Amino acid sequence: MSTGAVWQHALTTGVSTAAGVVAVVLAWHFAVRRIAARRRLAEWEREWARTGPKWRRHTA
Repeated sequence: MSTGAVWQHALTTGVSTAAGVVAVVLAWHFAVRRIAARRRLAEWEREWARTGPKWRRHTA
């Protein structure tokens, strides 16, 4: 193998590894955000289930 081929292989491997790491980190980030949003929305639903009837009684 020539020196240029070795450098090309090393560069390709490094870029591919970096892209893979970025993809894993982004996937993890979006998964955590989605889980947090679902939990937050569930909490809001529970709070509204308790608060909503109180608001409805006062209107009329």
